[in-house]
Amino acid sequence: MKTTKNVIGLGLILTGLLLPQLSNAQKITQKNTTIIISGTSPMHDWEMKGATSTFTGLVAGNAITNVSLTVPVKTLSAEKGKIMEKKAYEALKSDKAPKASLP
Repeated sequence: MKTTKNVIGLGLILTGLLLPQLSNAQKITQKNTTIIISGTSPMHDWEMKGATSTFTGLVAGNAITNVSLTVPVKTLSAEKGKIMEKKAYEALKSDKAPKASLP
């Protein structure tokens, strides 16, 4: 009987401590996040920009977890022009996978 009361009491204390932390967590979703992808090749440095991506995550305190980023590949544009874009789309296999995603 005493053990049962101790377990219930401990459960109530833990619930009181953990529940406020869980309720402070917020899901964030940001559409139209600007994304910049930079890289190098044997010929030159390159950069592609996109303004049509979706970012989601769970914010709790100063940590962001469950992060997901999705970018429609053919919305990325290159400073170096259409030839660079075509090569990037081919490398990313945009016909088979029109969206690039991080978990």
